[in-house]
Amino acid sequence: MAANERAPGGPPRLVCRCVGISSLRIAEAWSAAGEAGLRDLAAVKRETGAGTACETCHPEVLEILADLDGRPFPAGQRTENEYRCQHETERRIEAALNSRILPGLPPGTAAELLRVRGLAVWIAFEGPESERPGLAERLRKLVCRDLEVHFR
Repeated sequence: MAANERAPGGPPRLVCRCVGISSLRIAEAWSAAGEAGLRDLAAVKRETGAGTACETCHPEVLEILADLDGRPFPAGQRTENEYRCQHETERRIEAALNSRILPGLPPGTAAELLRVRGLAVWIAFEGPESERPGLAERLRKLVCRDLEVHFR
């Protein structure tokens, strides 16, 4: 599943911000489990690593599992998950940019986070065109390999 395709629980998103696991990876692990199933939080933790650090993503993991299994999930919790995910993903990307990536860019180069929607990230970038691929790759390495990085 490509990052721009619909995933369980809506658009693909960064579920576990600590470990960098997206909803796409959880859905892949669920599909790969087949009949044995990836039916609970413990199985997701074991198979993907999601939810093994701060545990803030546990409600989102449970939402994704419910969607994959075709079970209902409370609308209020879904809305809360969406808000928390958006906020925490933006914080994680900002932190990676400001503390780990920007200090290593050549003088006169600047990058600013403009927008995050699911796994899509838009960055205002000023500097040599040749720096863009490296910046995008570092962001994927530091945050989540499934990020789609767009420059303006």
